[in-house]
Amino acid sequence: NAYEFDKNICTDEEIEESLRVFGIAKRCGCKFYLGSDTHFPKDFARAIPSFTLAVERLDLTESDKFNPFK
Repeated sequence: NAYEFDKNICTDEEIEESLRVFGIAKRCGCKFYLGSDTHFPKDFARAIPSFTLAVERLDLTESDKFNPFK
């Protein structure tokens, strides 16, 4: 969820802790998808910086994407 990496909600330390857990999952071969539990479409815009931070810091690529239809 986007809030894991939202600098308006989480401290840098909390973000680093989340990134650490997701980084371990990536190294173990887990696949990822980005999701938000927002209740209003306008709030999706707030999620973009959080998702961008996570994708960049975890170095996620297309091969890391969860695809249930493969």
